[in-house]
Amino acid sequence: MKALKIIGGIALVLVLAVVIALFVFPTKLEVKRSIEINAPKALVHEYVSQFKLMHEWSPWTKLDPNMKSEIIGEDGTVGAKYSWESELDNVGKGVQELTLITEDSVHTLVTFTSPFQSVANAYVLLEALTPTTTKVTWGFVSDAGRPGNVFMGLMNAAETVNADYQKGLDSLKVITERVAANKTYRGYKIEEVTLPETHFAVVRDTVKWADMDAFYQTNLPAVYETVGKNGKKPGTTAGLVYVWDEVNQQADMCVGVAYTPAGDIPGLTTITRSGPAFKINYYGAYEGSGEAHMAMEEYFTEKGLKTNLPVLELYMTDPTTEPDTSKWLTEIYYLPE
Repeated sequence: MKALKIIGGIALVLVLAVVIALFVFPTKLEVKRSIEINAPKALVHEYVSQFKLMHEWSPWTKLDPNMKSEIIGEDGTVGAKYSWESELDNVGKGVQELTLITEDSVHTLVTFTSPFQSVANAYVLLEALTPTTTKVTWGFVSDAGRPGNVFMGLMNAAETVNADYQKGLDSLKVITERVAANKTYRGYKIEEVTLPETHFAVVRDTVKWADMDAFYQTNLPAVYETVGKNGKKPGTTAGLVYVWDEVNQQADMCVGVAYTPAGDIPGLTTITRSGPAFKINYYGAYEGSGEAHMAMEEYFTEKGLKTNLPVLELYMTDPTTEPDTSKWLTEIYYLPE
């Protein structure tokens, strides 16, 4: 009889503990973590809006390599779903649906069916800190209700999810930074550089494409000579383009040389270029550089950048001493506004 009373007392305490927990543990679970990634926002966006790419950095994929998963619908579009099923309680079973996709955010509805039932609104926010750096904020809000809040409380769900989110963001950073470092445009690697303040003495004109060789050959030696006669030291030869007119097959452009020290040169126009820039190293004959310029234009379009004209070409190889055109190096610089 005494034993029954003890058991009954323990049962009563447990019941009271659960009842208290129902009202003590919060029903709302909110988690938010952020990280800075050295990759363009557009690239990171691909990895947070497509389930097949999310799978690469998801912390739960690593927890259970044997997890079963399926993508339903058109991946990367609103309405697409990702279902998963694992025998592990810390992975569970559920469905994630893309509900809203913008340039700056991706929102999903996550429905857990195991180890307990709940619904969460998850989101990823993207902020471009620079053209090649992105701040990523990953979070979710869930209302488990009662008695689900007791289960979440006993599992210490907030700390567990926080740790998982951090692992996921760390993995996302590693993957996207590796992809960004190796990404090319039309086969060209684009570098983010700082162009030191450089002064160019130039002649500017609107030139037909067919007359460009003659424009260079006529003006470059004259500019070089004039720079030297005015007490300046001529340096790298250059071309600067303001307008490339496809319709009329002509260009508003300059030809000239870099020089030091700074100062005006009678009879010539001085253009100064400096600051953050994007660079392509192009090897080949001058007339073949069009593909490199199109690559840079694609890059600027992808990053939402506008060009601060003129575009700059520096001719680093002296063609009079190197007959092999495949070894001619032209440094192409685009400065953003």
